[in-house]
Amino acid sequence: MKFFPAWRSSLNHPLTYETNTYHPIPFHLCAWAICQRPDATFVEEGKVWETYISEKGPLASWKGADCIKTYYIKGDTIVGNHACKKVYTFERFLTVPTRLTPTSLYACLYEEAGRVYLIAPNSETPGLLYDFGMQVGETATFRLVDYRNAQNAVNATLTMTDKWEGEGLVIGHQIAGRKTPVITLIRDNGTDLVFWVERVGDVCGPFSTWLTYI
Repeated sequence: MKFFPAWRSSLNHPLTYETNTYHPIPFHLCAWAICQRPDATFVEEGKVWETYISEKGPLASWKGADCIKTYYIKGDTIVGNHACKKVYTFERFLTVPTRLTPTSLYACLYEEAGRVYLIAPNSETPGLLYDFGMQVGETATFRLVDYRNAQNAVNATLTMTDKWEGEGLVIGHQIAGRKTPVITLIRDNGTDLVFWVERVGDVCGPFSTWLTYI
């Protein structure tokens, strides 16, 4: 059994957010704290993720980080024939906490039966970002995106190899021994591993999997 230490803190930004905030935590795989209703989905109004960023990209902890990149879901839109939620992003620099980059639209998301689809700005073509309903041994092709620009993406074939339970995550406003599903996948090259936390996303950040394959 693998154990996830976790914490939760409030977001310091002039915008008003709901309480579903996710923070990366120091863990040998890098992990996320779940701060939402147990029955919630991935695409949920008011959800917020924060990731530590360096010149090399998302990090497992604050050490060596230059800034914190925030993603949040706010508002509805129609793209093509799909009813989507909009994902916005901005960055806050650790050396000058009051310095923020302009908020911009990162992508649009929609979810169907555990499958999460992403549509980049200026596009109407969805790509499969996550499939939380996969079973061990199943294979699918995913669109893995750049954490700063969803228009930069690669397609990769991933096979689910394991599903285990992380324990000690924050659920809602309680810290308990609730077990949270974590999915392990492997790329078709047979070496690169990917780890997803259900309803939260990739352990290096919700839109960070593209970096694994550079």
